Amino acid sequence: MDLVPSRQSIQRGGAPCGSGQPPPQPEGYSRPPDQAAPQSSDQPLSESKGRGPQFVFEDYALELDEETLPWSHVPAGQAELVEGVLLALEAECRAFHLDYQADQALEQLAWLAVAGRRFTRYVEVASRLGTDHWREVDALATSALRSKRRDLGVEVFQAADRPGRHQKLLRERCASLTGVVIGDPDGSRPSLKILGGSTTGSAKR
Repeated sequence: MDLVPSRQSIQRGGAPCGSGQPPPQPEGYSRPPDQAAPQSSDQPLSESKGRGPQFVFEDYALELDEETLPWSHVPAGQAELVEGVLLALEAECRAFHLDYQADQALEQLAWLAVAGRRFTRYVEVASRLGTDHWREVDALATSALRSKRRDLGVEVFQAADRPGRHQKLLRERCASLTGVVIGDPDGSRPSLKILGGSTTGSAKR
């Protein structure tokens, strides 16, 4: 038996879900004089409550490796508009100290770029993400490598390379995927070393 109510049953006899309109009252119902009628809200939560957005992106029912699906049909001419909205949401959330929601907006920048293969945005997005968002950085680099853009993949890892929770992991991924080692052994500063490449005369000296 399917215990999940259908959308039609939820909406039956009332305003559509998420419409912001109050539900209808039974016939013959009269509201007590001291009770205010619920107001519909067409303005952002940050304006109506002063608390900022409660979430930026709801990924419920999205499977792993389908993160680009919501952005796969964004027209090329509107991608910059969507990116601007995400950046505005990120800034708004930071202003309200909602770091998790702000990070959600940053992560979606990566999936938006990968979905449209917007290669010119990869490095800047990786720089914004840093090493805390390793899956998104890895996705940007992998997308570049699949399109035979090895140098871009390296640049993505370099742009994100700064102290963070997954810095070591991303450096290992860079070495594994591109053959380029970034960072020195103690992890204090970024550097480059080519693995398995030919040795030049200057290097021999």
